[in-house]
Amino acid sequence: DQTPDELEDNPTATHITPTILEVFINNKCNLACTYCNVNDSSVHETEVQRFFNPEFNERYFGRTEINVSDEVCNQYVEKLISWLQRKGSAVQRLQLLGGEPFIQTDFYKIVDVFKDYPNPNLELNVITNMNLPHKMFIKHVGFLQQLVKDKKVKRIDITASVDCWGDSIEYVRRGFSMDLFEKNMLYILQYPNEIRVNINCTHNLMSLDTYSDLLVKKKEWQDLTGGKIGMFGQIVGSYQVDPRTLGGDFFKETFVRIRKNLPLQTWDDRQAAKAMHGIMKNIEQSKPDLQRISDFLTCYNELDRRYGTDWKKTFPRIAEAI
Repeated sequence: DQTPDELEDNPTATHITPTILEVFINNKCNLACTYCNVNDSSVHETEVQRFFNPEFNERYFGRTEINVSDEVCNQYVEKLISWLQRKGSAVQRLQLLGGEPFIQTDFYKIVDVFKDYPNPNLELNVITNMNLPHKMFIKHVGFLQQLVKDKKVKRIDITASVDCWGDSIEYVRRGFSMDLFEKNMLYILQYPNEIRVNINCTHNLMSLDTYSDLLVKKKEWQDLTGGKIGMFGQIVGSYQVDPRTLGGDFFKETFVRIRKNLPLQTWDDRQAAKAMHGIMKNIEQSKPDLQRISDFLTCYNELDRRYGTDWKKTFPRIAEAI
């Protein structure tokens, strides 16, 4: 039961101790996903200053002015640590996000709390792009594993952010390495008693065609290691790459492949499949949107100009449809 204690006594209480806590530490990240923004990626924050085009940058990647300073961020972290020391025993699930949590110095300040203030009921979930050098990744994972072995926390979840597979993922998530991701994934799947592994997908116009390839890859990783991977996803919020941009008919054959490869073996599989069917139904009901097409072209033509890439080569079906 994840109901805060205060609500058990008074269902209308407004001052409660949360049992589920989600913390975005800061925006420090090693990737610049093309649908992300300056608030969640320090790479984007740096590059909108490098490529000065205020109107374009603000429309597609947000405003740097609303980012909090390092000083304010540090104050929030100190307050969080103090709160966890006093109230952390009530938290049943703590989710740490970034940016990329594993490259943030504040990450260890937060998780170190549980060495001195154990919470044997806590599920600690780290949402990561898993694109860290392998030795560094092993070090971080080892620290988290020790928390479980020492009974400081109940369980570690590592939720890997990846949307699809093949050339498309390395374009959509600029800076992403499939080889590095796969190496790190195969490593953590060896420790099912200490780590629960999940994949979180951001479904967008550029990822859905090769989402079924990721499903096939997921099965391959599980078969190789005997480990299990939970899977879930949601539609991207960035309108320049909304999956409904070209209308539902564009993905007709794509969705046949996805339905064919959706696993149904476990309860988690079936829940994920149910959610994916809902997402596909939503997209199938959409019609081509000229404004979204215009935004897509404006955004990705400019990104190609900046970085010497070619979205038309990586996504020929989209180019042909447009």
